[in-house]
Amino acid sequence: MEQRPVTLPVEQGSLVHDVPKVELLEPDAFETLITDKDVFVLQTHLPYEGEIEGTDLILEDWEHVNLYQDRLPADKNSKIAVYCRSGRMSADAAQQLLALGYTNVYDLKGGMIAWKESGRMIVEQ
Repeated sequence: MEQRPVTLPVEQGSLVHDVPKVELLEPDAFETLITDKDVFVLQTHLPYEGEIEGTDLILEDWEHVNLYQDRLPADKNSKIAVYCRSGRMSADAAQQLLALGYTNVYDLKGGMIAWKESGRMIVEQ
Protein backbone atom coordinates (compact mmCIF):
# COMPACT_ATOMS: atom_id res chain seq x y z
CA MET A 1 0.00 0.00 0.00
CA GLU A 2 1.36 3.39 -1.03
CA GLN A 3 1.80 5.91 1.77
CA ARG A 4 0.70 9.46 1.07
CA PRO A 5 1.82 12.51 3.00
CA VAL A 6 -0.70 13.77 5.49
CA THR A 7 -1.68 17.41 5.11
CA LEU A 8 -3.10 19.04 8.20
CA PRO A 9 -5.08 22.27 8.03
CA VAL A 10 -3.27 25.26 9.53
CA GLU A 11 -5.29 28.15 10.80
CA GLN A 12 -4.03 31.68 10.28
CA GLY A 13 -2.35 32.94 13.47
CA SER A 14 -1.52 29.47 14.71
CA LEU A 15 1.79 28.70 16.36
CA VAL A 16 3.07 27.19 13.13
CA HIS A 17 3.35 30.71 11.69
CA ASP A 18 5.02 32.09 14.80
CA VAL A 19 7.98 29.70 15.04
CA PRO A 20 11.25 31.65 14.62
CA LYS A 21 13.58 30.49 11.86
CA VAL A 22 17.18 31.24 11.01
CA GLU A 23 17.47 33.72 8.16
CA LEU A 24 20.26 32.78 5.75
CA LEU A 25 21.93 35.93 4.37
CA GLU A 26 24.25 36.55 1.43
CA PRO A 27 27.41 38.56 2.24
CA ASP A 28 25.90 41.90 1.12
CA ALA A 29 22.88 41.55 3.41
CA PHE A 30 25.00 40.15 6.25
CA GLU A 31 27.35 43.15 6.03
CA THR A 32 24.40 45.55 6.13
CA LEU A 33 23.03 43.73 9.18
CA ILE A 34 26.25 43.75 11.19
CA THR A 35 26.86 47.46 10.65
CA ASP A 36 24.10 47.95 13.23
CA LYS A 37 25.94 48.20 16.56
CA ASP A 38 22.97 46.54 18.31
CA VAL A 39 23.51 43.28 16.39
CA PHE A 40 25.51 40.66 18.31
CA VAL A 41 28.06 39.01 15.97
CA LEU A 42 29.09 35.44 16.75
CA GLN A 43 31.90 33.43 15.11
CA THR A 44 31.63 29.64 15.49
CA HIS A 45 34.53 28.20 13.48
CA LEU A 46 37.28 26.07 15.00
CA PRO A 47 40.17 26.02 14.60
CA TYR A 48 40.46 29.80 14.53
CA GLU A 49 41.03 31.06 10.97
CA GLY A 50 40.22 34.72 11.44
CA GLU A 51 37.06 36.69 11.93
CA ILE A 52 34.89 39.41 10.49
CA GLU A 53 35.62 42.86 11.89
CA GLY A 54 33.24 43.67 14.74
CA THR A 55 32.80 40.09 15.99
CA ASP A 56 31.53 40.14 19.58
CA LEU A 57 32.21 36.53 20.60
CA ILE A 58 34.11 33.54 19.25
CA LEU A 59 32.69 30.22 20.41
CA GLU A 60 35.38 27.69 21.16
CA ASP A 61 32.75 24.96 21.54
CA TRP A 62 30.18 25.58 18.79
CA GLU A 63 28.46 22.26 19.54
CA HIS A 64 27.44 23.50 23.00
CA VAL A 65 26.18 27.05 22.58
CA ASN A 66 24.31 26.74 25.89
CA LEU A 67 27.67 26.92 27.70
CA TYR A 68 27.96 30.55 26.57
CA GLN A 69 24.56 31.81 27.74
CA ASP A 70 26.20 34.19 30.22
CA ARG A 71 28.06 35.85 27.31
CA LEU A 72 25.12 36.00 24.89
CA PRO A 73 22.58 38.84 24.91
CA ALA A 74 20.13 38.62 27.80
CA ASP A 75 17.31 39.86 25.55
CA LYS A 76 16.08 36.85 23.55
CA ASN A 77 14.76 39.24 20.86
CA SER A 78 18.25 40.62 20.16
CA LYS A 79 19.51 40.20 16.64
CA ILE A 80 22.33 37.65 16.49
CA ALA A 81 24.46 37.27 13.34
CA VAL A 82 26.31 33.94 13.18
CA TYR A 83 29.07 32.77 10.86
CA CYS A 84 31.86 30.21 10.52
CA ARG A 85 34.28 29.27 7.73
CA SER A 86 31.84 27.55 5.36
CA GLY A 87 28.41 27.70 7.00
CA ARG A 88 28.17 24.20 8.50
CA MET A 89 29.11 25.00 12.10
CA SER A 90 27.18 28.26 12.13
CA ALA A 91 24.04 26.53 10.82
CA ASP A 92 24.17 24.14 13.78
CA ALA A 93 24.93 26.93 16.27
CA ALA A 94 22.07 29.02 14.84
CA GLN A 95 19.61 26.19 15.48
CA GLN A 96 20.92 25.92 19.04
CA LEU A 97 20.30 29.66 19.50
CA LEU A 98 16.68 29.16 18.41
CA ALA A 99 16.37 26.30 20.90
CA LEU A 100 17.65 28.65 23.63
CA GLY A 101 14.79 31.01 22.79
CA TYR A 102 16.46 33.59 20.55
CA THR A 103 14.05 34.85 17.90
CA ASN A 104 16.21 36.92 15.51
CA VAL A 105 19.03 34.70 14.28
CA TYR A 106 20.86 35.33 11.00
CA ASP A 107 23.47 33.07 9.38
CA LEU A 108 26.06 34.06 6.76
CA LYS A 109 25.44 31.84 3.73
CA GLY A 110 28.74 30.26 2.71
CA GLY A 111 30.55 31.62 5.78
CA MET A 112 33.94 33.33 5.68
CA ILE A 113 34.67 31.63 2.35
CA ALA A 114 31.78 33.47 0.70
CA TRP A 115 32.68 36.64 2.62
CA LYS A 116 36.23 36.60 1.19
CA GLU A 117 35.04 35.62 -2.29
CA SER A 118 32.80 38.71 -2.26
CA GLY A 119 35.90 40.88 -1.79
CA ARG A 120 35.58 41.44 1.95
CA MET A 121 38.35 41.12 4.52
CA ILE A 122 38.88 38.58 7.28
CA VAL A 123 40.97 39.88 10.17
CA GLU A 124 43.11 37.92 12.61
CA GLN A 125 43.29 39.03 16.23
